[in-house]
Amino acid sequence: MSSCVKLVSQFRPAAVSAVLPALDELAKDLAALVAREGERDMMGCLKRYFFEANNVFLFGGQFEGLGESRPSPKAAKLLEATEKTTGNILKTDNGMGLWRLWETPAYR
Repeated sequence: MSSCVKLVSQFRPAAVSAVLPALDELAKDLAALVAREGERDMMGCLKRYFFEANNVFLFGGQFEGLGESRPSPKAAKLLEATEKTTGNILKTDNGMGLWRLWETPAYR
Protein backbone atom coordinates (compact mmCIF):
# COMPACT_ATOMS: atom_id res chain seq x y z
CA MET A 1 0.00 0.00 0.00
CA SER A 2 1.40 3.39 -0.96
CA SER A 3 2.13 6.03 1.65
CA CYS A 4 -0.54 8.30 0.12
CA VAL A 5 -3.19 5.61 0.61
CA LYS A 6 -2.03 5.07 4.20
CA LEU A 7 -2.18 8.79 4.95
CA VAL A 8 -5.61 9.34 3.40
CA SER A 9 -7.07 6.20 4.97
CA GLN A 10 -6.35 7.58 8.45
CA PHE A 11 -8.76 10.46 7.85
CA ARG A 12 -11.51 8.71 5.89
CA PRO A 13 -14.46 6.58 6.98
CA ALA A 14 -14.06 2.83 6.69
CA ALA A 15 -16.26 2.62 3.58
CA VAL A 16 -13.93 4.88 1.60
CA SER A 17 -10.78 3.40 3.10
CA ALA A 18 -11.87 -0.03 1.88
CA VAL A 19 -11.75 1.00 -1.78
CA LEU A 20 -8.63 3.18 -1.69
CA PRO A 21 -6.18 0.35 -2.50
CA ALA A 22 -8.26 -0.67 -5.53
CA LEU A 23 -8.49 2.95 -6.71
CA ASP A 24 -4.74 3.36 -6.20
CA GLU A 25 -4.11 0.37 -8.49
CA LEU A 26 -6.62 1.72 -10.97
CA ALA A 27 -4.81 5.08 -11.05
CA LYS A 28 -1.53 3.26 -11.76
CA ASP A 29 -3.26 1.37 -14.58
CA LEU A 30 -4.54 4.69 -15.97
CA ALA A 31 -1.01 6.12 -15.97
CA ALA A 32 0.24 3.05 -17.83
CA LEU A 33 -2.65 3.26 -20.32
CA VAL A 34 -1.98 6.94 -21.03
CA ALA A 35 1.72 6.19 -21.45
CA ARG A 36 0.84 3.44 -23.96
CA GLU A 37 -1.91 5.29 -25.83
CA GLY A 38 -0.41 8.75 -25.64
CA GLU A 39 -2.51 11.86 -25.32
CA ARG A 40 -4.30 11.34 -28.62
CA ASP A 41 -7.18 9.54 -26.89
CA MET A 42 -7.16 11.10 -23.44
CA MET A 43 -10.96 11.40 -23.29
CA GLY A 44 -11.33 7.69 -24.04
CA CYS A 45 -8.82 6.83 -21.32
CA LEU A 46 -10.64 9.00 -18.79
CA LYS A 47 -14.03 7.53 -19.70
CA ARG A 48 -12.69 4.03 -19.12
CA TYR A 49 -11.04 5.12 -15.84
CA PHE A 50 -14.23 6.62 -14.42
CA PHE A 51 -16.23 3.61 -15.63
CA GLU A 52 -13.89 1.31 -13.71
CA ALA A 53 -13.80 3.63 -10.66
CA ASN A 54 -17.61 3.54 -10.48
CA ASN A 55 -17.49 -0.24 -10.67
CA VAL A 56 -15.05 -0.31 -7.76
CA PHE A 57 -17.37 1.83 -5.64
CA LEU A 58 -20.63 0.19 -6.68
CA PHE A 59 -19.69 -3.45 -7.13
CA GLY A 60 -16.46 -3.85 -5.18
CA GLY A 61 -14.18 -4.53 -8.13
CA GLN A 62 -13.19 -3.60 -11.64
CA PHE A 63 -15.21 -4.72 -14.63
CA GLU A 64 -12.24 -5.63 -16.79
CA GLY A 65 -9.51 -3.21 -15.86
CA LEU A 66 -7.47 -0.87 -17.99
CA GLY A 67 -4.80 -3.37 -19.01
CA GLU A 68 -6.07 -3.85 -22.55
CA SER A 69 -5.63 -1.10 -25.11
CA ARG A 70 -9.28 -1.46 -26.20
CA PRO A 71 -12.28 -2.36 -24.04
CA SER A 72 -14.00 -5.67 -24.62
CA PRO A 73 -17.23 -5.61 -26.69
CA LYS A 74 -19.31 -5.92 -23.51
CA ALA A 75 -17.52 -3.01 -21.82
CA ALA A 76 -17.72 -0.96 -25.03
CA LYS A 77 -21.51 -1.41 -25.08
CA LEU A 78 -21.76 -0.35 -21.43
CA LEU A 79 -19.60 2.71 -22.08
CA GLU A 80 -21.74 3.65 -25.08
CA ALA A 81 -24.93 3.24 -23.02
CA THR A 82 -23.42 5.45 -20.32
CA GLU A 83 -22.63 8.17 -22.86
CA LYS A 84 -26.14 8.07 -24.31
CA THR A 85 -27.74 8.16 -20.86
CA THR A 86 -25.58 11.08 -19.74
CA GLY A 87 -26.34 12.94 -22.96
CA ASN A 88 -30.08 12.49 -22.48
CA ILE A 89 -29.92 13.56 -18.85
CA LEU A 90 -28.04 16.72 -19.76
CA LYS A 91 -30.60 17.59 -22.44
CA THR A 92 -33.52 17.29 -20.02
CA ASP A 93 -31.82 18.58 -16.89
CA ASN A 94 -31.84 22.21 -17.99
CA GLY A 95 -35.45 22.23 -19.07
CA MET A 96 -38.36 24.34 -17.90
CA GLY A 97 -38.28 23.12 -14.31
CA LEU A 98 -41.85 21.86 -14.24
CA TRP A 99 -41.04 20.00 -11.03
CA ARG A 100 -41.07 23.39 -9.27
CA LEU A 101 -44.78 23.88 -9.95
CA TRP A 102 -45.90 21.09 -7.61
CA GLU A 103 -45.04 20.71 -3.99
CA THR A 104 -43.55 17.28 -3.37
CA PRO A 105 -41.67 15.76 -0.42
CA ALA A 106 -38.42 16.03 -2.35
CA TYR A 107 -38.88 19.67 -3.35
CA ARG A 108 -40.67 22.20 -1.13
